[in-house]
Amino acid sequence: MAETAGISKNKPAAIALIAVVALAAIALFTSQQPAWLEKNFAQLYGQAQAPILNPIETPAGQEGNTTDTRSDGQVQASLTRDSLPPPLFSLLPEMPEDFFEKREQIRNGKITLGQFSDLGESYWLQPEFYPNFEDRAIGEILRPPSNRWAVQGFGAYPSQASAQAKPGQRLAINVFFKTSWLVESYQGIRLEPTAQNRSQIASPDFQKNIRVEISPQEFLLEPAYPAFSKGWAKKIGISISISPEAEEGEYEIGFNPVKPLANEEWGSQHRAYFSATGFGIGRPFFAVKLSVKR
Repeated sequence: MAETAGISKNKPAAIALIAVVALAAIALFTSQQPAWLEKNFAQLYGQAQAPILNPIETPAGQEGNTTDTRSDGQVQASLTRDSLPPPLFSLLPEMPEDFFEKREQIRNGKITLGQFSDLGESYWLQPEFYPNFEDRAIGEILRPPSNRWAVQGFGAYPSQASAQAKPGQRLAINVFFKTSWLVESYQGIRLEPTAQNRSQIASPDFQKNIRVEISPQEFLLEPAYPAFSKGWAKKIGISISISPEAEEGEYEIGFNPVKPLANEEWGSQHRAYFSATGFGIGRPFFAVKLSVKR
């Protein structure tokens, strides 16, 4: 697997995230679920039924309703993981006791995404870390589409970041790629960066003064159903080095999923494998808006 590592000795500049809403996760459903996928469900739940064709029932007494106050002041009900059977989370690390406290801090801007990710995978592997799990995903898992199974789908969190840097500085950014809710397949992804000049100041060859490194540059997302695999979400480190000769300007660094170099290898290892190539959404799955000023 091709990977890159940062080589700059400059201290990373601070990153200001301007979006903490995940890219709308895209999922592709199809009919005719393979019989061998039913075995995965049977091993976890002790019953030979297809996870999509036969929805999981909410255990009696475990409805798990809570209430949240929306930004407009209205109170709405949401579900917790207690509404779902424990095997769904059996492959994940145990949730830390202060998880929701830390999640609240990042959502309120008291800690950065980088500080949260440094707490370890036991935090960012929890599905509650990602937007819309409680108010959307739990309901979808309890009432999945009938006669179909989720073949492919993934998203990025956050979908966008904003940063300001001086020539000669290096930025360090984290982004998380995750499998969409209900998806039962393995998905190979390679991220390729693109740079665009969003100002009228920079010269046409501005790209030579911006170096982007991604670690890991390609990775394998694992199934999120019938249980969240330990590899269902991946932390991706991004380093953006600004040359001392870089001109002032406004730039956008986009990251697009393409066919991975390990495509054949992963395809031979996993029966339900797909190359994640972006679904043709017309924009990067993750982007950094970069302002370079002296």
